[in-house]
Amino acid sequence: MTMLKALKILILLALSVGASYGGGFEALSVSARGAGMGGVMAMVTGSPTSAYVNPASLSYLRGTQFSIGMTVTLPNFRFTEDSVAGTSTKMQTQVLFPPNLCLTHTFASGLGFGIAATIPYSSKTDWGVEWAGRRVIDASELRGVVVTPMVSFQATRSVSIGVGLNITSFRFVRSAQVVAAPQVPEAVGVEGTERMQGDGETAYGVQVGMLFVPDEVFSFGFVYKSRSAVTFEDGEVIYEWPATFVPAAGTTTSTFATSLMMPDKIHAGVSFRPIAPLLLMGELEYVRWSSIDKQIITVGKPVTSEIVAQQDWKDVLAVHAGVELNVGDVALRAGFLLDRSPISDAQLRPSIPDADRTAYTTGIGYEIGEGLMLDVALQFVNYNDRTITNSAVASAAGRPLNGTYQMSATVVGLDVSYSWK
Repeated sequence: MTMLKALKILILLALSVGASYGGGFEALSVSARGAGMGGVMAMVTGSPTSAYVNPASLSYLRGTQFSIGMTVTLPNFRFTEDSVAGTSTKMQTQVLFPPNLCLTHTFASGLGFGIAATIPYSSKTDWGVEWAGRRVIDASELRGVVVTPMVSFQATRSVSIGVGLNITSFRFVRSAQVVAAPQVPEAVGVEGTERMQGDGETAYGVQVGMLFVPDEVFSFGFVYKSRSAVTFEDGEVIYEWPATFVPAAGTTTSTFATSLMMPDKIHAGVSFRPIAPLLLMGELEYVRWSSIDKQIITVGKPVTSEIVAQQDWKDVLAVHAGVELNVGDVALRAGFLLDRSPISDAQLRPSIPDADRTAYTTGIGYEIGEGLMLDVALQFVNYNDRTITNSAVASAAGRPLNGTYQMSATVVGLDVSYSWK
C-alpha cells in the first residue's frame, strides 16, 4: 500500500462517521489503548496509536505499522426545566462511532514518518422540536476531522522529538425553531425551522512532542498542540414553514458566516515500570478553551442578524491515570480521568451540554498473531448533575432556560493494528 493510497483511505473513512463526547467538544480518547488507560498517551510507546497524541513516539516503533479502529459512544442526556414542574426532555438516542487510523514507518536510526486521521473535536445533539429550548437549539453537530502527517527523530540516545502538521476540516450543522414575521395577522406566532449547515475552510496547526526515556523504568512525555482558526463563509440557511403559512419574500433561504477557534493545549506525563510486566502512568492535559472568546453566527437576509453560539469559556486542566499489566500475549488495562467543564453556568447552551466529569476505564490488548494486535476498551463516563439558575439564554416561553442537566455516557473502543518489522 502506498502512502498516497493510505492518505485517501484515511480521509474518506474519517469523513464518513460521527463523533464522541468529551470536555467542551473534545473527544475523551481517540484510540482503544488510550481509552482503556484513562486517556494516558503522551509518554506511551510501542503502539502506532500513541502518535495521535505525541508524534515523538514514532521513534520508538520499528518497521511499518498500521492501525484502524473506532470508539462507539452511547450518550444518555436529560434536561429538566425548573420553572415547569415535571417538564423533562431526554435527548434522542444516538450511537456515534468516530474512527482513528494511523500509518507509520520507522527506520533503525529512529527516524520515523507517519500519517494519522482522527476526530478529536466533536459534539452532536438532538433534543427534538417540542422541548423548552427549541428556540435556542433543537439539533446541532460540530465535527472536526484532523489529518496529521508527522515526522520524528532521535535527538540523543534517550530523547526523541516529533513534529506534526494538523490539517483540520470542520463541519457545522445547527437547527432551531424560529417565529415568523407573517404578512397576515392570523399567522402571528407561526413557528418554523431554521437549518444551518456548512463546511469550514481548511485550518492548519502544528503539534510538537518530546519523549525522554532515560532507562527501562521511567519515561517522560511533553506535547504542545497549537490553536487553529476555522472560518465558515457562505454557509447555507434553509427555513422550513408549515404548509398553511405563506412566507414573506426572502424568508426561505439565506446564508451565514462564523468562525471557531480550536484551542491550543499541553500534555505532560510520566510512566513508571517498577517491574517488567507492570506500567504505571499519569498525565496532565491543559486546554486553553479561553481562545473561544465568543462565537458569533451572522445570518444574511432578509434582515442581517447575529446569534451568539458560545462565549466566555475558560481554560481547564484534566488529570489522567492508567495502569497496564502484561501477562504473556495479553495486556490488562485500567484507568480513570477527571475533567472539568470549560463552560460557565450562565453560558451553558444545550448545543454543547457539558459538566465536570469522571471516567472509569478498563481495557485489554491481545496479540492475535505475530505482528497482529487487538485492543478493546470500555469507559463509563459520569457527569456531575448540573443545575443552572442564571442562564443567559431564553426558553421558548421567553424565560431563562434554567434547569438541571443529567448526563452520562458509555464508550466502547476497538482497534486493530499490524506491524511489518
